[in-house]
Amino acid sequence: MQGFKVGSDILDAVTRLDFHLAPSETVSTLPQELNTLFDSSGKRFRPALVFLFGQVFEVPEETLVPYARAVEMTHTASLVHDDVIDEASERRKIPTINSRFTNTQAILAGDFLLARVIGDLLREGRMDLITDLTDAIKDLADGEWLQAHLKQTGQATWAELETVARKKTGSLMLWSCLAPAKLSSQSPEVIDVCRRLGDDIGVFFQMLDDVNDFNPQSGKPFAADLMNGQLNFVTARMLELDPSLRQTFQQFRVTGELTCRAELEAAKTFVVNRSIELENDLNQRFHRLAEKTAPATLTVFAKMLVKVRETFAKKT
Repeated sequence: MQGFKVGSDILDAVTRLDFHLAPSETVSTLPQELNTLFDSSGKRFRPALVFLFGQVFEVPEETLVPYARAVEMTHTASLVHDDVIDEASERRKIPTINSRFTNTQAILAGDFLLARVIGDLLREGRMDLITDLTDAIKDLADGEWLQAHLKQTGQATWAELETVARKKTGSLMLWSCLAPAKLSSQSPEVIDVCRRLGDDIGVFFQMLDDVNDFNPQSGKPFAADLMNGQLNFVTARMLELDPSLRQTFQQFRVTGELTCRAELEAAKTFVVNRSIELENDLNQRFHRLAEKTAPATLTVFAKMLVKVRETFAKKT
């Protein structure tokens, strides 16, 4: 079978994905509550990666659909759990499950989604990809644990933040790039390239998400990481510029007023520039991967990264 066309078909394929859970699956209202999360329509970047790499390797859309759905549902489950950890009341300007119900119910909702994903993938019969996904979920937990440890110490180096980003954000990006390569029986060398691309896309994504943490229009509380006592790429850079800002950060958690605006802008600019360097490197590596198999995907990949940067790195 031929792969589907390059370009707008990726968006069309993502739009056609059906994430809704049937009320008959449970005796409770859990499916309906989870459906509201999918109706809020996030960026769905991970399914888009599945379809993009599927185009590179000429995998039919119908073959990719279960894996594109699985990675978004796994991501959603991780967000439900994250909201409990962060005590978040809103996500994308919509009340979180833990704020509308309880932390216990939110954890159960995330667990339900993960169980649903594993069950769906078992029916596809690719045990290797299920194993890879469980590795990704373990990395998510490992990254959260490391992040919690760094929060307790109040310290975080750039390298440690990259490790957290690769574990928390990169793990599912990696799986999104890896699955189409394995579905099309690529060589170990090509599979390794896909792994490393997904890993670094996660770091790129997290850098810009940390910049977006200081965007009042993001739909999340302003400087939520800082308010929670957690350093990210931006605040870690601010401390590199001026270690005395640690006292300012402590004051912010009391007053909600951030007075070091010049240092904040300098740090945000630094992180965005670092992300652009990584973006250029990602484009070059993807070019080498796709230039012989699906040249038309090169522009699509570049546009996807630009879209992420434009969305997350708005002038604030």
